[in-house]
Amino acid sequence: MIQYGTPEQKERFLRPFADDPEGDLLASYAFTDVAGGANFDSPDPAGGMQTLARRDGDEWVITGEKHYTTNGTGWDKKGCHLYTVVCRTDPAAGADEALAVIAVPGAAPGITVVDVYDKIGHRGVVTPRVHFDQVRVPAANLIGEPGRLGKRIVAGAFSWTAALIGAACVGTMRAAFEYALEFARAEKRLGTVPIIEHQNVGFMLADIKMHIEACRYLTWKACHDFERTGGRAQELAIMTKVYCSEAAVTTIYDCMRVVGIASYTKDLAPLERIMRNAMVFPLYDGGNQGVRRRQLHEMLRHPSYDPMGAAHGDVPAWV
Repeated sequence: MIQYGTPEQKERFLRPFADDPEGDLLASYAFTDVAGGANFDSPDPAGGMQTLARRDGDEWVITGEKHYTTNGTGWDKKGCHLYTVVCRTDPAAGADEALAVIAVPGAAPGITVVDVYDKIGHRGVVTPRVHFDQVRVPAANLIGEPGRLGKRIVAGAFSWTAALIGAACVGTMRAAFEYALEFARAEKRLGTVPIIEHQNVGFMLADIKMHIEACRYLTWKACHDFERTGGRAQELAIMTKVYCSEAAVTTIYDCMRVVGIASYTKDLAPLERIMRNAMVFPLYDGGNQGVRRRQLHEMLRHPSYDPMGAAHGDVPAWV
Protein backbone atom coordinates (compact mmCIF):
# COMPACT_ATOMS: atom_id res chain seq x y z
CA MET A 1 0.00 0.00 0.00
CA ILE A 2 2.82 2.42 0.85
CA GLN A 3 4.70 1.74 -2.38
CA TYR A 4 1.88 1.19 -4.87
CA GLY A 5 -1.30 2.62 -3.38
CA THR A 6 -2.90 5.77 -4.73
CA PRO A 7 -3.03 8.88 -2.51
CA GLU A 8 -6.72 8.18 -1.92
CA GLN A 9 -6.01 4.57 -0.91
CA LYS A 10 -3.23 5.60 1.45
CA GLU A 11 -5.47 8.13 3.16
CA ARG A 12 -8.35 5.69 3.41
CA PHE A 13 -6.45 2.61 4.54
CA LEU A 14 -3.29 3.89 6.27
CA ARG A 15 -4.68 6.92 8.10
CA PRO A 16 -6.41 4.80 10.79
CA PHE A 17 -3.08 3.13 11.59
CA ALA A 18 -1.26 6.46 11.75
CA ASP A 19 -3.93 7.81 14.11
CA ASP A 20 -3.87 4.71 16.34
CA PRO A 21 -1.68 5.64 19.35
CA GLU A 22 -2.09 2.35 21.21
CA GLY A 23 -1.44 -0.10 18.38
CA ASP A 24 -4.93 -1.54 18.55
CA LEU A 25 -5.15 -2.00 14.78
CA LEU A 26 -3.43 -4.86 12.97
CA ALA A 27 -3.01 -5.58 9.26
CA SER A 28 -2.26 -8.84 7.51
CA TYR A 29 -0.76 -9.84 4.16
CA ALA A 30 -2.99 -12.69 3.00
CA PHE A 31 -0.64 -14.32 0.52
CA THR A 32 -0.37 -18.09 0.93
CA ASP A 33 -3.26 -20.18 -0.35
CA VAL A 34 -4.02 -23.27 1.70
CA ALA A 35 -2.88 -25.26 -1.37
CA GLY A 36 0.49 -23.45 -1.43
CA GLY A 37 2.22 -20.25 -2.45
CA ALA A 38 5.55 -21.02 -4.11
CA ASN A 39 4.09 -20.92 -7.63
CA PHE A 40 2.02 -17.80 -7.15
CA ASP A 41 3.40 -16.42 -10.43
CA SER A 42 2.53 -19.43 -12.57
CA PRO A 43 1.71 -18.41 -16.16
CA ASP A 44 -0.52 -21.49 -16.46
CA PRO A 45 -4.02 -20.81 -15.10
CA ALA A 46 -4.21 -24.44 -13.98
CA GLY A 47 -1.68 -23.47 -11.30
CA GLY A 48 -0.99 -20.30 -9.39
CA MET A 49 -3.25 -18.60 -6.89
CA GLN A 50 -6.59 -20.27 -6.40
CA THR A 51 -8.07 -17.38 -4.43
CA LEU A 52 -10.18 -15.57 -7.02
CA ALA A 53 -11.64 -12.09 -7.30
CA ARG A 54 -14.64 -11.76 -9.60
CA ARG A 55 -15.66 -8.32 -10.87
CA ASP A 56 -19.33 -7.58 -10.26
CA GLY A 57 -20.19 -4.04 -11.27
CA ASP A 58 -18.29 -1.66 -9.00
CA GLU A 59 -17.16 -4.41 -6.67
CA TRP A 60 -14.69 -7.27 -6.40
CA VAL A 61 -16.10 -10.50 -4.98
CA ILE A 62 -13.30 -12.52 -3.36
CA THR A 63 -13.40 -16.23 -2.55
CA GLY A 64 -10.53 -18.35 -1.31
CA GLU A 65 -8.74 -19.95 1.61
CA LYS A 66 -5.53 -18.48 3.05
CA HIS A 67 -3.20 -19.52 5.84
CA TYR A 68 0.00 -18.25 7.48
CA THR A 69 -1.77 -14.88 7.44
CA THR A 70 0.39 -13.25 10.11
CA ASN A 71 -1.63 -11.00 12.46
CA GLY A 72 -4.76 -12.06 10.58
CA THR A 73 -6.57 -12.88 13.83
CA GLY A 74 -6.40 -9.34 15.18
CA TRP A 75 -6.11 -9.13 18.96
CA ASP A 76 -9.46 -10.85 19.58
CA LYS A 77 -9.03 -13.78 17.16
CA LYS A 78 -11.97 -12.51 15.14
CA GLY A 79 -9.97 -10.85 12.38
CA CYS A 80 -7.63 -7.91 11.83
CA HIS A 81 -8.45 -4.38 10.71
CA LEU A 82 -7.14 -4.74 7.15
CA TYR A 83 -6.08 -7.55 4.82
CA THR A 84 -4.20 -7.23 1.56
CA VAL A 85 -5.31 -10.30 -0.35
CA VAL A 86 -3.26 -11.83 -3.18
CA CYS A 87 -5.58 -13.35 -5.76
CA ARG A 88 -6.32 -13.75 -9.46
CA THR A 89 -8.96 -11.71 -11.22
CA ASP A 90 -9.60 -14.31 -13.94
CA PRO A 91 -9.64 -18.10 -13.38
CA ALA A 92 -8.79 -18.63 -17.07
CA ALA A 93 -5.68 -16.42 -17.00
CA GLY A 94 -2.24 -16.87 -15.49
CA ALA A 95 -0.34 -14.52 -13.22
CA ASP A 96 1.00 -12.37 -16.07
CA GLU A 97 -2.54 -11.24 -16.85
CA ALA A 98 -4.51 -11.72 -13.63
CA LEU A 99 -2.41 -11.68 -10.42
CA ALA A 100 -3.66 -8.89 -8.17
CA VAL A 101 -3.53 -7.48 -4.65
CA ILE A 102 -6.77 -6.13 -3.18
CA ALA A 103 -7.25 -4.31 0.13
CA VAL A 104 -10.02 -5.92 2.19
CA PRO A 105 -11.34 -4.33 5.41
CA GLY A 106 -11.45 -6.88 8.20
CA ALA A 107 -15.06 -5.98 9.00
CA ALA A 108 -16.28 -7.04 5.55
CA PRO A 109 -18.88 -9.84 5.71
CA GLY A 110 -17.66 -13.27 4.66
CA ILE A 111 -14.26 -13.31 6.44
CA THR A 112 -13.75 -16.13 8.94
CA VAL A 113 -10.74 -16.96 11.10
CA VAL A 114 -10.99 -20.75 10.93
CA ASP A 115 -7.99 -21.86 12.95
CA VAL A 116 -4.74 -20.75 14.59
CA TYR A 117 -1.78 -23.06 14.01
CA ASP A 118 0.20 -24.38 16.98
CA LYS A 119 3.83 -23.97 15.87
CA ILE A 120 6.92 -25.46 17.50
CA GLY A 121 8.62 -22.06 17.54
CA HIS A 122 8.21 -18.41 16.55
CA ARG A 123 5.34 -18.41 18.99
CA GLY A 124 5.28 -14.65 19.42
CA VAL A 125 3.59 -14.47 16.01
CA VAL A 126 0.01 -15.65 15.51
CA THR A 127 -0.42 -17.80 12.38
CA PRO A 128 -4.08 -18.29 11.44
CA ARG A 129 -6.07 -19.81 8.63
CA VAL A 130 -8.54 -17.33 7.16
CA HIS A 131 -11.35 -18.01 4.69
CA PHE A 132 -12.85 -15.43 2.34
CA ASP A 133 -16.34 -16.43 1.22
CA GLN A 134 -17.87 -14.12 -1.39
CA VAL A 135 -16.32 -11.08 0.29
CA ARG A 136 -17.36 -7.88 -1.48
CA VAL A 137 -15.17 -4.78 -1.59
CA PRO A 138 -15.21 -1.66 -3.82
CA ALA A 139 -13.40 -1.94 -7.14
CA ALA A 140 -11.26 1.01 -5.98
CA ASN A 141 -9.60 -1.29 -3.40
CA LEU A 142 -7.44 -2.87 -6.12
CA ILE A 143 -3.79 -1.91 -5.52
CA GLY A 144 -2.06 -1.18 -8.81
CA GLU A 145 -3.27 -3.32 -11.69
CA PRO A 146 -3.72 -7.07 -12.27
CA GLY A 147 -0.98 -8.87 -14.14
CA ARG A 148 2.68 -7.91 -14.34
CA LEU A 149 2.31 -5.01 -11.92
CA GLY A 150 0.57 -7.33 -9.49
CA LYS A 151 3.49 -9.74 -9.77
CA ARG A 152 5.93 -6.90 -9.10
CA ILE A 153 3.98 -5.82 -6.02
CA VAL A 154 3.98 -9.34 -4.58
CA ALA A 155 7.66 -10.00 -5.35
CA GLY A 156 8.69 -6.61 -3.98
CA ALA A 157 6.93 -7.30 -0.69
CA PHE A 158 9.02 -10.42 -0.21
CA SER A 159 12.26 -8.71 -1.20
CA TRP A 160 12.21 -6.09 1.54
CA THR A 161 11.22 -8.60 4.21
CA ALA A 162 14.00 -10.89 2.94
CA ALA A 163 16.65 -8.38 3.97
CA LEU A 164 15.03 -7.86 7.37
CA ILE A 165 15.04 -11.60 8.04
CA GLY A 166 18.84 -11.31 7.92
CA ALA A 167 18.66 -8.97 10.91
CA ALA A 168 16.44 -11.41 12.81
CA CYS A 169 18.92 -14.19 12.05
CA VAL A 170 21.87 -12.13 13.32
CA GLY A 171 20.08 -11.30 16.55
CA THR A 172 19.13 -14.93 17.10
CA MET A 173 22.66 -16.16 16.41
CA ARG A 174 24.09 -13.51 18.69
CA ALA A 175 21.89 -14.66 21.60
CA ALA A 176 23.04 -18.26 21.14
CA PHE A 177 26.70 -17.28 20.76
CA GLU A 178 26.74 -15.08 23.86
CA TYR A 179 25.27 -17.91 25.93
CA ALA A 180 27.74 -20.46 24.54
CA LEU A 181 30.67 -18.08 25.08
CA GLU A 182 29.78 -17.46 28.73
CA PHE A 183 29.23 -21.18 29.22
CA ALA A 184 32.66 -21.95 27.75
CA ARG A 185 34.32 -19.33 29.97
CA ALA A 186 32.71 -20.62 33.17
CA GLU A 187 32.35 -24.39 32.80
CA LYS A 188 35.13 -26.90 33.39
CA ARG A 189 32.95 -30.03 33.05
CA LEU A 190 35.06 -31.95 35.57
CA GLY A 191 38.27 -30.72 33.95
CA THR A 192 40.86 -28.42 35.46
CA VAL A 193 40.34 -25.39 33.19
CA PRO A 194 37.34 -23.72 31.53
CA ILE A 195 36.47 -25.48 28.30
CA ILE A 196 37.25 -22.35 26.28
CA GLU A 197 40.92 -23.17 26.87
CA HIS A 198 40.55 -26.23 24.65
CA GLN A 199 41.30 -25.60 20.97
CA ASN A 200 38.32 -27.46 19.59
CA VAL A 201 35.94 -25.27 21.61
CA GLY A 202 37.86 -22.10 20.79
CA PHE A 203 37.92 -22.90 17.09
CA MET A 204 34.17 -23.60 17.06
CA LEU A 205 33.44 -20.29 18.78
CA ALA A 206 35.68 -18.47 16.30
CA ASP A 207 33.82 -20.02 13.35
CA ILE A 208 30.47 -19.15 14.92
CA LYS A 209 31.48 -15.50 15.36
CA MET A 210 32.73 -15.27 11.77
CA HIS A 211 29.38 -16.52 10.49
CA ILE A 212 27.54 -13.95 12.60
CA GLU A 213 29.63 -11.06 11.36
CA ALA A 214 29.39 -12.17 7.72
CA CYS A 215 25.59 -12.23 8.06
CA ARG A 216 25.56 -8.88 9.84
CA TYR A 217 27.43 -7.04 7.10
CA LEU A 218 25.55 -8.77 4.29
CA THR A 219 22.32 -7.64 5.93
CA TRP A 220 23.54 -4.07 6.31
CA LYS A 221 24.57 -3.81 2.65
CA ALA A 222 21.40 -5.49 1.40
CA CYS A 223 19.19 -3.10 3.38
CA HIS A 224 21.26 -0.08 2.37
CA ASP A 225 21.14 -0.89 -1.35
CA PHE A 226 17.46 -1.83 -1.23
CA GLU A 227 16.52 1.48 0.40
CA ARG A 228 18.87 3.56 -1.75
CA THR A 229 17.39 2.18 -4.97
CA GLY A 230 13.77 2.33 -3.92
CA GLY A 231 13.55 -1.45 -3.72
CA ARG A 232 14.92 -2.17 -7.18
CA ALA A 233 18.24 -3.69 -6.05
CA GLN A 234 16.82 -7.00 -4.84
CA GLU A 235 19.60 -9.54 -5.40
CA LEU A 236 21.43 -9.01 -2.11
CA ALA A 237 18.17 -8.84 -0.18
CA ILE A 238 17.14 -12.25 -1.50
CA MET A 239 20.62 -13.69 -0.91
CA THR A 240 20.52 -12.35 2.64
CA LYS A 241 17.37 -14.28 3.39
CA VAL A 242 18.77 -17.55 2.07
CA TYR A 243 22.32 -17.29 3.39
CA CYS A 244 21.58 -15.87 6.83
CA SER A 245 18.64 -18.16 7.55
CA GLU A 246 20.63 -21.29 6.79
CA ALA A 247 23.68 -19.95 8.62
CA ALA A 248 21.49 -19.30 11.67
CA VAL A 249 20.35 -22.91 11.93
CA THR A 250 23.85 -24.39 11.56
CA THR A 251 25.45 -21.76 13.79
CA ILE A 252 22.98 -22.18 16.62
CA TYR A 253 23.40 -25.94 16.42
CA ASP A 254 27.15 -25.41 16.76
CA CYS A 255 26.45 -23.38 19.90
CA MET A 256 24.46 -26.34 21.19
CA ARG A 257 27.42 -28.60 20.46
CA VAL A 258 29.66 -26.33 22.52
CA VAL A 259 27.29 -26.53 25.48
CA GLY A 260 26.53 -30.22 25.08
CA ILE A 261 23.51 -32.25 26.12
CA ALA A 262 22.23 -29.56 28.48
CA SER A 263 21.37 -27.50 25.41
CA TYR A 264 18.74 -30.09 24.50
CA THR A 265 16.72 -29.40 27.65
CA LYS A 266 14.24 -26.65 28.40
CA ASP A 267 15.40 -26.45 32.01
CA LEU A 268 19.18 -26.09 31.78
CA ALA A 269 19.80 -23.83 28.79
CA PRO A 270 17.85 -21.46 26.47
CA LEU A 271 19.34 -22.86 23.27
CA GLU A 272 16.53 -25.29 22.43
CA ARG A 273 14.09 -22.37 22.32
CA ILE A 274 16.47 -20.29 20.23
CA MET A 275 16.87 -23.20 17.82
CA ARG A 276 13.11 -23.73 17.51
CA ASN A 277 12.71 -20.07 16.62
CA ALA A 278 15.57 -20.17 14.10
CA MET A 279 14.33 -23.26 12.29
CA VAL A 280 11.55 -21.28 10.65
CA PHE A 281 13.87 -18.76 8.97
CA PRO A 282 14.70 -20.98 5.95
CA LEU A 283 11.05 -22.07 5.69
CA TYR A 284 8.89 -18.98 5.93
CA ASP A 285 8.40 -15.83 3.87
CA GLY A 286 9.24 -17.87 0.79
CA GLY A 287 11.03 -21.16 1.45
CA ASN A 288 14.70 -21.09 0.50
CA GLN A 289 14.42 -23.80 -2.12
CA GLY A 290 11.70 -21.84 -3.88
CA VAL A 291 13.64 -18.58 -3.52
CA ARG A 292 16.68 -20.15 -5.16
CA ARG A 293 14.57 -21.53 -7.99
CA ARG A 294 12.12 -18.71 -8.59
CA GLN A 295 14.23 -15.64 -7.88
CA LEU A 296 17.98 -16.16 -7.75
CA HIS A 297 18.09 -18.71 -10.56
CA GLU A 298 15.89 -16.47 -12.69
CA MET A 299 18.30 -13.56 -12.17
CA LEU A 300 21.33 -15.63 -13.08
CA ARG A 301 19.64 -16.86 -16.28
CA HIS A 302 18.92 -13.36 -17.51
CA PRO A 303 21.14 -12.39 -20.50
CA SER A 304 21.85 -8.98 -18.96
CA TYR A 305 22.90 -10.32 -15.54
CA ASP A 306 26.05 -8.59 -14.24
CA PRO A 307 28.06 -10.75 -11.80
CA MET A 308 29.40 -7.62 -10.07
CA GLY A 309 26.15 -5.67 -10.11
CA ALA A 310 25.09 -6.57 -6.56
CA ALA A 311 28.58 -5.82 -5.21
CA HIS A 312 28.42 -2.35 -6.75
CA GLY A 313 24.84 -1.80 -5.59
CA ASP A 314 23.62 -1.46 -9.18
CA VAL A 315 20.02 -1.91 -10.28
CA PRO A 316 19.70 -4.73 -12.84
CA ALA A 317 19.26 -3.51 -16.40
CA TRP A 318 15.95 -5.32 -16.82
CA VAL A 319 14.28 -3.83 -13.72
